[in-house]
Amino acid sequence: MEFEDSHLNAYKNNPYISFVTLCDRLKPDGKHHLHYLDMVQLDYPDIVSVCTPPETHCQIVCDIAPYVKAIWCEKPIAMNLDEADRMIEVCKENNTILQINHQRRWMRPKFKFSRGIFNSGSHAFDLVNFLFKDLSIVDFEYIDTDEYIFEFNLTHPEEPLLPKALDHLIWCLENGQPTISSGENGRRSLEQCINFQALLEHPKDI
Repeated sequence: MEFEDSHLNAYKNNPYISFVTLCDRLKPDGKHHLHYLDMVQLDYPDIVSVCTPPETHCQIVCDIAPYVKAIWCEKPIAMNLDEADRMIEVCKENNTILQINHQRRWMRPKFKFSRGIFNSGSHAFDLVNFLFKDLSIVDFEYIDTDEYIFEFNLTHPEEPLLPKALDHLIWCLENGQPTISSGENGRRSLEQCINFQALLEHPKDI
């Protein structure tokens, strides 16, 4: 499960953090809380990961902010800017740290972003922004699976090349349907937006 691969392993790798509780409404087995407010009010965690669908982020973060010291929320932060502003404001009022899970910079130099452009396009932008001054060769390819996957293989940092596919990715994010996700419809839409061509030389004026 993705939570195990990402959040839970991050906590396990920190010797100062102990995993104390879990809320999962799909597992009513007595071992997990069924409501997140029960979790924060009964077990008093310092840090909470919010690994739920984007449309639930705002309500959950605002509800638990008074009870915890930090919140690690999955991306995207919310469904719109109003919700995002509300989350930030509530966390500021309660002196609660709000961290959005955009960071994939420290993984091995091969990145896969799945579950659709709306959920995972932010990783692509963060990666490119982080590497832009010393951009390496980037392969951007479509992998034929049940979900749409962006795969970036970073090599040869001494050759400053810019992938043409990035231009189409930006176009898709700015002009495409914001609900593009996994599945056949998402793949068709993205195939129309992203042009998998040879890499172009990095413009000198950027």
